[in-house]
Amino acid sequence: MPKLRLPFAIALILFAILLFSSAQVGIAQEGTLFPPTSLAQTSIAPASTAQPTESIDELLRRLDSLEKRADSAVNFANSLLNIFQIVGIVVGIIGALFAVGIFRQVQQVDGEWSKFRDDYFGSANQNGKFQELDHRVGAQLSAMQSAVDAASQFKQDSAAILQSMTNISQEIDQKLNDLKTTGHNQNEALALAQLGQQQIALGNLELATEFYEQAYKLDQDNEVMRFFLGDLYVRLERMTEGIALLEQSRSYAPARLSLAYAKRVLGDSQQDPDQRRALYGEAEYLFSEERLRGKRNKALLDITGESAYGALASLLKHQGRNQEAYALYEEVATLTPQSSYPVTNLGILAYRLGNLEKAQEHFERSLKLAKQRIIRDNDDYYAWHDRVTASVVLSRSLPEILADLDEALAVTPGIEPLRKLEKGLRDLAAIKDGPRYDEQVAQRIDAEIMRREQAQTA
Repeated sequence: MPKLRLPFAIALILFAILLFSSAQVGIAQEGTLFPPTSLAQTSIAPASTAQPTESIDELLRRLDSLEKRADSAVNFANSLLNIFQIVGIVVGIIGALFAVGIFRQVQQVDGEWSKFRDDYFGSANQNGKFQELDHRVGAQLSAMQSAVDAASQFKQDSAAILQSMTNISQEIDQKLNDLKTTGHNQNEALALAQLGQQQIALGNLELATEFYEQAYKLDQDNEVMRFFLGDLYVRLERMTEGIALLEQSRSYAPARLSLAYAKRVLGDSQQDPDQRRALYGEAEYLFSEERLRGKRNKALLDITGESAYGALASLLKHQGRNQEAYALYEEVATLTPQSSYPVTNLGILAYRLGNLEKAQEHFERSLKLAKQRIIRDNDDYYAWHDRVTASVVLSRSLPEILADLDEALAVTPGIEPLRKLEKGLRDLAAIKDGPRYDEQVAQRIDAEIMRREQAQTA
């Protein structure tokens, strides 16, 4: 039946025209139907697991690149979805034309056959031939009806496919919108983190915490953000919040070390000896476990730029394990040769071990390193504290010591660092054959602590 082929021919021609048009749209929009950077290749860079000292500027450049790639992915995905939708419509049109064409052919054949049968039935001698022909035409009509049913099913299937493609289009649109939102939030979070790091370098932990709180709200899946905020909470003695965040980031090595430090600090505050020992034990286990992980982890720094294992050495010193602490501080001093912190503690431990000559050598070196750090950053209050301690031990003149102390008080934020400075000086003076601690120095520190406490309660 030649006429039955006409709808197929029309449908195929129409399909080819529409497909060619849709392809031209994609080419006009992108320059090529399939751009080199496909949606499957576009991804968000994972949360950094680099050292806390990794450049935030580098992360910002990486995220800017990500946003450009995301925009390219959006444009390509939209072009591709337009093609999918056009193809779905063409499929529906083909199904409809197919069904209509077959239905009209069936009607035409059925009408012609009915007329022929009426004309032919009047001749009795043709009855046998008529029955044979009726059977053959009936079989053909049955086959054509099956084709109509198949076309109807094809139309229904096409509609289902089109609906499925529409759902996929909507889902991809949502994913792309989420991708752009995530990229924007990460960009803003990194900018806030950079401001937070600047405040850490200045010793302003309260303001640094505010910046990191805002950053963490924007990027709560970022382990580095969580680690920094948890560490800051611990340093500000917000132990419950800090430990909770650090526990969530245990897969990140610096966070495990910060958690160990938090356990040690929490142990310092315990009145119950059993609880103190238990917390010290947890801290030492975490530190020791990390040291066994390899050479790379031994070089990890905390958020202030000091060796993370200085906290383990401090724990050993608190426990009176002076020889072990001394050996570990020597290792820390080689890892951070520019820092006066481990050298100051080596001097204290040398006093405890009765090696006064070695203690003097350590404090002379500590004073030199502290002065160098202050030249680089006059607001480094840790270096100022080491300078004051070395000046006391080396018996510099009282006016020089008080002048250094006034500078240290001016740049030291908060109250807790001053308490630690005062306690460290008193502990040194309490050691047998330890350095003399002038009461004028003690009184000036105590007066400043009292002034700040009154200002807080006012």
